Amino acid sequence: MKYLLIIPILIIILSTNAEVITDGTLGQQINLPGSNFQITSDLGQQHGGNLFHSFQDFNLNSLESATFSGPNNIQNILSRVTGGNPSNIDGLIHSTIPNTNFYFINPHGIVFGENFQLDVQGGFHASTADYLRLGTEGRFNARQPSESLLTVAPVEAFGFLTNNPAPITMQNPNLYSYDDLSFIGGEININGVNGQFPQVNKEDIVSDETPKLEDVDFSSSIITEFGQIKFASMNSTGEFNNLELNGNGGQVTINNTQIYNIEDNFLAFADKLVMNNSGIFNDQGEYIDIKVNNLHLIDSIIVSGIEQGKAANINIQASSSIDLQNSIIVNTPINEDVKGQGGNININTQQLSITDNSYIISDIKAGEIGGNIAIKADNILINSGSFIGSMSESVEITGKAGDIYIEANNMQLIDGTAIINATFGSGDSGTTTIKVSGILEISGVIYEDEEVIPGGIINLPPPNLIIAEKCPTCDLKKDTALGKTGPIEIQAGEIILTDGATISSATYGSSDAGIITITADTLTIVGTDLINSSINSESPIAKPEAGNAGDIKIQANRINLIDGGEINTSTANAAGGNITIKTQNLIYLKNGQITTSANGGKDNGGNITIDNLTFIVLNNGQIKAQANKGHGGDIRISAEQFITSSNSVISASSKLGLDGNIEITSPDMNMEGFLVVLSDDVMDISHLMKTPCGQRLGENLSSFVVNPSEGSHSSPDDLLPSGPLLSDNLPVKEIVYTKSSDKKLAFSTCKNF
Repeated sequence: MKYLLIIPILIIILSTNAEVITDGTLGQQINLPGSNFQITSDLGQQHGGNLFHSFQDFNLNSLESATFSGPNNIQNILSRVTGGNPSNIDGLIHSTIPNTNFYFINPHGIVFGENFQLDVQGGFHASTADYLRLGTEGRFNARQPSESLLTVAPVEAFGFLTNNPAPITMQNPNLYSYDDLSFIGGEININGVNGQFPQVNKEDIVSDETPKLEDVDFSSSIITEFGQIKFASMNSTGEFNNLELNGNGGQVTINNTQIYNIEDNFLAFADKLVMNNSGIFNDQGEYIDIKVNNLHLIDSIIVSGIEQGKAANINIQASSSIDLQNSIIVNTPINEDVKGQGGNININTQQLSITDNSYIISDIKAGEIGGNIAIKADNILINSGSFIGSMSESVEITGKAGDIYIEANNMQLIDGTAIINATFGSGDSGTTTIKVSGILEISGVIYEDEEVIPGGIINLPPPNLIIAEKCPTCDLKKDTALGKTGPIEIQAGEIILTDGATISSATYGSSDAGIITITADTLTIVGTDLINSSINSESPIAKPEAGNAGDIKIQANRINLIDGGEINTSTANAAGGNITIKTQNLIYLKNGQITTSANGGKDNGGNITIDNLTFIVLNNGQIKAQANKGHGGDIRISAEQFITSSNSVISASSKLGLDGNIEITSPDMNMEGFLVVLSDDVMDISHLMKTPCGQRLGENLSSFVVNPSEGSHSSPDDLLPSGPLLSDNLPVKEIVYTKSSDKKLAFSTCKNF
C-alpha cells in the first residue's frame, strides 16, 4: 500500500523538474540537456522576421535559464507549448537577438515563480491563448498545431477557442523589463507578499502630503523602463487584439504588488480588476487605461506622476461599477521642482462608490496647469471621509488647478465627504461643475480636534491652512497674493443639504471668491441644533486688501431653508457678494435665513434680489443685507403672496454707514412681521405740536373736509357733482365754520400742516 502512496508523490516531484522539450512539429524532437538550456534557431522555423519554436513542455526551476539565439534580423520569437501541461517558469528567459520581441503561449496554463526573470531586449508577451493570429490570415496554433499557417506577418491578436481559458499566475513577482510586458489569458492572478500601502488621510493630502513613490514599500513588483504593461483576461472564446476584448472578460487580481511604468503606459482589459494592497504607478507615460466591467480597489493606489512634460492621463471605463475602499487615484508631481502639466483623470461607470477614506485627486505643485477630473456615472456614492479634489500648490501665477466635472443621475455625498477645488499659491483654482438629473444629496460634517469640517462642494483653501506656511512670499497687500477661487456651477433635479453640509466658495487672498450658480427644481437646506447647513461665499481674512465675497445665483422652482438652513455671503474686511434668487413657486424660511454681510471695513454689503415667485413665507425667517461702515445692501423682493410671522426680520442696515433700501412688491401682503412693540415709557411732546386750525378760530367748532378733484374747483354752494378723485397727492383743505351774531355761516380755511 505504501508504494501506491509513493507513486503520486514522485509524479508531483518529477512535474516540477526543469523540462525544455521540443515537440518535433517544427524540427526535430529533443529533450534539451542541462540547467542552462540553449535554444538555437535551427530548433525552430524562420519566416521572414518571425522565428517559431514549438515545445512539448517548457519548465524552468530557480537558477535555471533558457537562452534563445538566432540571426540579428529576427524581429519576433514566437514559442508555443503543445503537450497539454502547464508551464512552471521560475528561472531566467534570455535572448541574445537584439531588439526582438518574445511571445510565449501555453493554452494549459502558466505559473511564474518568484525567481522568474527576463533578459530580452524587446517586449515579452505571455499568454494562455490557443493561437496567435498573424496578420489577417496567418495562425500559430498551440492547441491544434496542425492547423497553423506560419507567415511573415506580425502578431495581430491572441485567440481563444474555449470558454474557460487557463489562468496565468505570478507568485511574489520581482520582474523588471526594458520593454513591453503583456500577460493575456484566462484569470490572471498576481500574488505578492508584504505590500505596504501608504496610509495617508485627507488632512495630509490637502497639506501638501500627497503620496509619492517613496511612500510605498512593496517587496513584489513588475516594472518596465521604456515599455507598456498590459493585462487582458478572457472568459470565453474570442480574440484580444491589443486594443480590446472580442469576447467575455475574466478577472485580474493583483495582491500586494506594485505595477510600475517608468516611461510608458499601463493597460488592463477584463470583466473585473481587483487590487488589494497594491499600486499602479506611471511616471512619464501618456496614459493609464483600464477597461473593465467592474473595478475594485481595496487599500490600493493608482498614481500618474509628472517627471517632466505632461503627466499621463488616467482613464477608467467600468461599464458596471467602480468601488474604492481606502484607496487613492491621484495625479501628482514626482517631486517639488517639477513644472510639467498634470494629466487628466477620466472615469466612466454606472455605479461609483468612494468609501472608507478614499480619494480622487489632481494636484499641481509648480509650473503650468493641473489635470482635470471628469466623472460620468449613473449613481455616485461618496462617504466615510472620502473626497474628490483638484489643487494647485504652485506659487507661480501660471499654476492653475484643474477643473472638476461630474455628471450623474443621482449623487450622494454623506458623512462629511467633500468635492474640493482649491488653490494654495498664486495660481487659480479650477471650475467645479456638477450636473445631476435626479437627486443631489449632501450631508454631514467631520469632527477633528474640536474642529468642525463641513462636507460638501467647496472651492477654497482648506480652512485650517495658514497662508504664511504655504506661501511665504505671498503678501495680501500685493496682487501676488493667493490666486482666484474658481466658480461652482450646479444643475440638479433636487438638491438636499442637511446636517451641516455646505456648498461654499471662499477667498483667502486679494482675489474675489468664485461665483456660485445653482439651477434646480427644488433646493432644500436643513441645519441642526448645533450647526447650520448653507450655500455660502465668504472672504474671512481681515486684511486691508482682502478679496470680496463672490455672488450667489440661484434659479429654482421651490426653495426651503429650515432650522438653520442658510444662503449667505460674508466678509471680514471687504464687500459682500450679491444674492440673486429667481423662484417660480415658493421660498419658505422656517428658522432659516438669506443674508449678505460686510462685517468689517468700509465696503458695502451685498444686495439681495428675489423675484418671479408666487409665495414667499417667513416663519421666524431672516432676510438681511448688512454692512459695517459702508452702505447696507439693498433688498428687492417681488412676489404674488408675501406672508411673514411677527418674529421674522427683513433688514438692510449699516452699523456706521447708510442703511440700504428695502423694496417689496406684492399685491397681497401680510406685513405682520414688520409690526414692532412700542415701549411702555411715554414721552410728553404736546408742547411741540402745532395747534389745530379749528382751535385757532374758535371753540366748540364743527368742520367738514373737501377733497378737491383734478378738474375745476367746486365751491360749497355748487350743487353740481365734482369730478372723480384721481390723485392722493392733492392738498386736503379743512373747511371750518362758526355761528355769527347774524346767524350766517362764516367760512374760513387753514391748513394743519
